[in-house]
Amino acid sequence: MATTTPAPTLFGMSTAAVGQLSIIGQVVGGLSSAIGGYFAAEQLKIQMQSQASTYDYQAKMAKINERLSEAQAQQIMRAGEAQTQISTMRAGQQMATYRTALAARGGQAGEGSAGEVMATAMIMKDIDRMTINSNTVRAAEAERMKKVGYANQSSLLGVSADNLNLSAGTISPINAATTSLLGGGAQVASSWYAMNRNR
Repeated sequence: MATTTPAPTLFGMSTAAVGQLSIIGQVVGGLSSAIGGYFAAEQLKIQMQSQASTYDYQAKMAKINERLSEAQAQQIMRAGEAQTQISTMRAGQQMATYRTALAARGGQAGEGSAGEVMATAMIMKDIDRMTINSNTVRAAEAERMKKVGYANQSSLLGVSADNLNLSAGTISPINAATTSLLGGGAQVASSWYAMNRNR
C-alpha cells in the first residue's frame, strides 16, 4: 500500500496559507508605512511652517528694534544739543559775572591778565562744546550701528522665514504616502509572483 507524504505545514497551516499570510502582512506593512510616511511628512511641514512663523516674528521684532534705535539716536542728538546750549549759557553767565566783577574793581575785560582770563574762558567754552558734540555724535552713531544690525537681522530672518515657507510648500504628505504605497505594492507583487511561480 502506498503511503502519501503529508504536505509540509507551519503551525498546522499549509505553505500556501503561510505564503498568503505573508502577502497579507506585507500589504498591512505597506499601508502602515504609507500612513507613517503621510504623517511624518505632515509633521515636517508643520515644523517648517512653525519655524518660519518664529523667524517672521523675530524679523518683525528686529524691525521694531531698528526703529527704536533710530529714535534713540535722534534723542541722543537732541539731548546733546540741549547740553551744548546749557554749557554755552553757563559759560556766558560766568563771563558776564567776571566782566561785572572786573568792572566793579575798575578793570577792563580786554587788557592784560583780564584779557587772558576772558580768552581762556572762551577757549574752555569751545572745548566744552566740542567735547559734548563729539560724545553726542559718538553715542548717536553707536545707536545707529545697532540700527544697522537690527536691519540686517530683520532681513536675514525674513529670508529664512520665506525659504522655510517655500520648502514647507513643497512637502506633500499625499506624495509621501503614495511613494510608500508604491514601494510596498512592488514588494507585495514580487512576493505574489514568486509564490505563484513555484506552484
